[in-house]
Amino acid sequence: MKKIITIAVTLLLLIANTTYTVNADTPAPPNINGDGVVLMDATTGEILYGKNIDEAFPPASTTKIMTALLALENCKLDDVVTVSNDFTSKDLELLDGNRINIANGEKITVKDLLYALLLRSANDAAVALADHISGSVPEFANLMNKRAKELGCTSASFQNPNGLYNPNHKVSARDLAIILRELASHPEFGEIASTISYTMAPTNKTDPNLTKRDRTLNNENKLLYKNFPSYYYEGTEGGKTGYTIQSLHSYVACATRDNHRLIVTILHSKDKTFFQDTRALFDYGFQNFQLKKCIQRVT
Repeated sequence: MKKIITIAVTLLLLIANTTYTVNADTPAPPNINGDGVVLMDATTGEILYGKNIDEAFPPASTTKIMTALLALENCKLDDVVTVSNDFTSKDLELLDGNRINIANGEKITVKDLLYALLLRSANDAAVALADHISGSVPEFANLMNKRAKELGCTSASFQNPNGLYNPNHKVSARDLAIILRELASHPEFGEIASTISYTMAPTNKTDPNLTKRDRTLNNENKLLYKNFPSYYYEGTEGGKTGYTIQSLHSYVACATRDNHRLIVTILHSKDKTFFQDTRALFDYGFQNFQLKKCIQRVT
């Protein structure tokens, strides 16, 4: 028995000392627009490049990656969300901008709301998910901040589920990368976020006189489009754009090559160059960094 226990403990120690390190002789990183920037290795969580990584900025619709994470953690894709009979008025200030025009009392699956959230960046889909999960937007914001702290975020201060501007709604590039790292571990995210076009199913409130185009969702992430070679990036698993006048441009994305996943977050960029900048950061990461498995043997 003693021998068996010794072998078991030794095996546990071997597993516990299995780590991953990133080693490379790296050239100078590319020049990236944006006041907060992170290139993160998703396996180790190591920051390979950063600019003002812990300074909080308004994230606009990149907020929705936290909403998507909480939806995947708290719901099943085939769960049916029944929005309230006063949905279009009670959270009016949060339904501005991109939307799928959810009707009062409409029943929509979580899956379709996630497609609307990540492809069209629908603000009303975000509110519907928030109400379904937490009962209200303020309670959902509390859940967002609680989950962010659990993940190790230090600057996240979420006030709503969609990123419409609020002076107290801020997050850092590092924290967004941490959130996307967790979200990317859910295969449902990659499946949804990499879809080029998706048509939502009819609901109890679908107008039979309308065509499908009103609920056909086209992905805004140009890194996925092979017919745009100046934007397309092989290995892209998903991403999320964001913009408001006050927040400026933001973008988050993840890509995997040879089982090596990298994450990019860009915040508060005056120039709409985030697709090109992300490609440059991915190239910098994949070309100059390699994962090496290091096992410390116990004798």
